[in-house]
Amino acid sequence: MEKKYLFQRSSDRLWVFGNHVKSDCKAGLYRIDVNSEGTSFLIRAVYNRDIIENFPARFNDYLKENEEEYSSFDEFHNATKKFFHQPSVSISDPDGTIIYPSGISASVQTRLTRPNDVAQYSVNDSINSSIAAPVSLNLANMVMAPGRGGYLMEIDATTNMLNLADGTIRLWFYRTEPTGMVGDNLPMINSDENTTKGRHYIDIKFNSLLSDSTVLIAQKSVLWNFVCDAASKDLKLRIQALTAFTPVANGFIDLAFIVTQQ
Repeated sequence: MEKKYLFQRSSDRLWVFGNHVKSDCKAGLYRIDVNSEGTSFLIRAVYNRDIIENFPARFNDYLKENEEEYSSFDEFHNATKKFFHQPSVSISDPDGTIIYPSGISASVQTRLTRPNDVAQYSVNDSINSSIAAPVSLNLANMVMAPGRGGYLMEIDATTNMLNLADGTIRLWFYRTEPTGMVGDNLPMINSDENTTKGRHYIDIKFNSLLSDSTVLIAQKSVLWNFVCDAASKDLKLRIQALTAFTPVANGFIDLAFIVTQQ
């Protein structure tokens, strides 16, 4: 592949993308589609999804402002990620469709299985797998490398606890394991020492019970920009009941998180 330029010019902060150092280009017009190993990529036009490079490119196919090649994919990614999307700017297709951030799409799934009892939940109770030794759920590989960020795009949930029909649960996200957790069916507690670990939550509501159904479904589209702990690719999760309901013994909540990894 012939060497091209991709950098943000130091003199005026405009982006250069093309065969010449004066190939000015507006950021947000393209997105990067990276392979699963994070080693090569395609560059696609945002509006029509056409491939700009017709074969996989590598970081050293592009030159910096000083005419040098990028020395690693991480250097290339960190230097150019604002070119491929600008979170602070609304970018739309001509038909008004919002274009979301670029990256690698992935699905992260987990299941919570509650204890073998049918004790009723009150509003704000913790839903956990244990009464005496509560633990958080681990959302593994939410990003491509430790300390990276990503975007949570959608949450899909399923449960066999049919009394949660039209009910709502709250999902609490943390970068590291939260402390002071309470057991299943006890009032949820927020502590100051956990605020540095993460204090983001998302509420999801289950659908009404359809005739003869054995599960409930909940879906929610979101756009949350998260960052993992410097030493981890994972997030931790707690679940809180926002609706009083009577569960089933060993009832489960399945969760699938559609993420754009960066």
